[in-house]
Amino acid sequence: MDKIKKYRIALIIQSIAMIALLCFSVLLFFKDHVNDETLSKASKAQVQGSQNIGSVPEDIVPLEDEEGAWYSTLHFISHSGGGIDGKLYSDSLEAWEHSYEEGNRIIDADLNTTSDGHLVLAHSFKDNLEKNGNRLDPADAEMNYFHLLEYKLPESNIPDHKTFMSEPVYRKYTPMDVEAMLDFMAEHDDLYVVCDMKKDTEEGYRKLVETAENTGCSDVLSRVIVAFYDDKDFEKIKKVYPFKHYMIRRYGSRYDDPAGLVEFCVKNDIHCVGIQGDHIDNGFVGLLNKYNIHIAVAVVEHISDMQYYHDMGVDMAVTDWLYESDWKYVEEGK
Repeated sequence: MDKIKKYRIALIIQSIAMIALLCFSVLLFFKDHVNDETLSKASKAQVQGSQNIGSVPEDIVPLEDEEGAWYSTLHFISHSGGGIDGKLYSDSLEAWEHSYEEGNRIIDADLNTTSDGHLVLAHSFKDNLEKNGNRLDPADAEMNYFHLLEYKLPESNIPDHKTFMSEPVYRKYTPMDVEAMLDFMAEHDDLYVVCDMKKDTEEGYRKLVETAENTGCSDVLSRVIVAFYDDKDFEKIKKVYPFKHYMIRRYGSRYDDPAGLVEFCVKNDIHCVGIQGDHIDNGFVGLLNKYNIHIAVAVVEHISDMQYYHDMGVDMAVTDWLYESDWKYVEEGK
């Protein structure tokens, strides 16, 4: 009797195992089928998205490059001052000096406002740049755009100007405020700076202009490239000062309206559009190329990646580690 019970129990266990295995196989089949179908739909949508670029009005004609313009002669924009010693987002004096010495003539400046209303160079006050030396809880860490682990500080971590300037970036690099930025531009008269105003765009540019005028650096404003994200900001900034150079960043603006973007750029004499690499397709690039609107892709860290975008028709990139001397390798395609 005991043997019969054991035999039956063994059969039950075996049956359960076979059913579980069968269910698992069915799940795997449907998972792969759904993923393949989803990927197929996504691929089709991407192709269709590159074709549904809209219609540009007939009276819109291609822009003409100014002779020797930054957008037609330079290829790399040093991201947040450029990388230094393996560090990103430092916006430090040493990073600026390094990028310039390596040959880059466009530097990206992140402009934020301290708690007492002063413009300083900081990508975000939430980024842990080890300025104050405080140890952080690993639970506060998250992955950034580059898939690197970063600690995030509280939203309230906004220092005053004196504190910000007194704490070295990554414990050793010199922080910069808007005065330091303007001084650097005055000392390097072939340098252009892309200003990325992080908050209160209109007031930020008003402070930038006032500081330049009060420090005798008004002439460097002719080499400021205003980066903006939507049409409303553009209209506000134009009322502050007649800046000569603009770049519209298509990270959230007119993403579904390439034809409208072209019309806006041509009508407002905007020669450069910034866009993230994962939003680029051949239809979009081809349309902008047709109207001689230059594209700066962000963020590119490898020559081989830049070769890929260059083959599509892109001639500029925001980067931490590439320099003008690397462009010859991009053109060679090797």
